[in-house]
Amino acid sequence: MQVNKTNGMTFIEATDNESLIKNERDAVDVIGFCGEHKAVGILLDPKNLPEDFFDLKSRLLGTIIQKFVT
Repeated sequence: MQVNKTNGMTFIEATDNESLIKNERDAVDVIGFCGEHKAVGILLDPKNLPEDFFDLKSRLLGTIIQKFVT
């Protein structure tokens, strides 16, 4: 992950081939990393997520998004 600052705002950007979030625990770790750097957001690419992330039957999308919301 890279920490970037633009217009006085800090955000986290995942690298291209980094499998960043594979499960709920990884999402919590990313949120913690954002908090450590006082980031206002994170930029992800579909490559940073597991294949079943977009399969609604897996419930992974909802579980991970809920972590970011709360």
